Amino acid sequence: MAGAGTKDNALIRTVVSRTEVVVVVAAAKVVAEVVVVVVVVVVVVVVVVVVVVVVVVAVVVVVVVVVAIVVVAIVVVAIVVVVIAATAAEVVADGDVDMAAIKQEFNRMYGKTLASFVKGDTSGDYKKIILGIIGE
Repeated sequence: MAGAGTKDNALIRTVVSRTEVVVVVAAAKVVAEVVVVVVVVVVVVVVVVVVVVVVVVAVVVVVVVVVAIVVVAIVVVAIVVVVIAATAAEVVADGDVDMAAIKQEFNRMYGKTLASFVKGDTSGDYKKIILGIIGE
């Protein structure tokens, strides 16, 4: 019986040894799978962060461009308003000089003032408007 036990012990050691190898291999496979999952998660997180940063930068660039366009538009409108105001002031100033010359020429040609002619020849609101235009 002693011989049979020795063979049994050797068989048991072989089975246990093979089982340990199978367990170690299985554990190594699990560790490898966990490492792959962790690497994939890290790569996905990095990609998401990069995409978010790119989107934020793009939005900031768009906002800066829009603000620049608005500022340029405001400056252009301000310049146009100043030019129109200056032109209107010049027209009014020239109009006063021209109206004085017109009144003098009318008086010379017809022997009476333009205002007396308008007062005598018009009435109502039309008379008020014309007298306002000629500065009376």
